Parts: sequence; structure tokens; C-alpha cells
Amino acid sequence: LFLGTQFDNMRDMVAKGRNTDNTGDKNPNCKLSSEKVAQMRKLHQEGLSGNKLSVMFSISRTQTSRILNGESWGIDGSH
Repeated sequence: LFLGTQFDNMRDMVAKGRNTDNTGDKNPNCKLSSEKVAQMRKLHQEGLSGNKLSVMFSISRTQTSRILNGESWGIDGSH
């Protein structure tokens, strides 16, 4: 343990290989796959409401909205 700035800590993390990428499908706690997100967006374009999608995919209405608005699960499949 040593005293340092946020930048020092980030640099140390990278140097020690502790900077893992857990976005999208790589996240072990993820409820959806990128395929399910694509399916959700397609169904929404076809007219299915966000409320119905949230029930269908067992996620919150807020998370459904974030996915449909591109705030979560970007086009590249990352969170």
C-alpha cells in the first residue's frame, strides 16, 4: 500500500494487469446477451412497448429504457 493520486493508482492497476474489461457479454453478472438486446430492439421497432419488453426479458423498466435509448448496451454490444 502506498500513497498516490488517482492517476498513480490507475497506472499501477494497468501495470499489474488488473484492468479487466467486463462490458457486455463479458460480465459474469449480466442478465442479457448481446443477441437478446438486439432482439429487444427489433421487437421495439416492430411496436412492442418498453413495459412489455421489460416483463418479457425480466429486467426493470428503467434498464429497458436505457437499452432502447442507447445509454446502456451500445451498438457494439458493450454496457
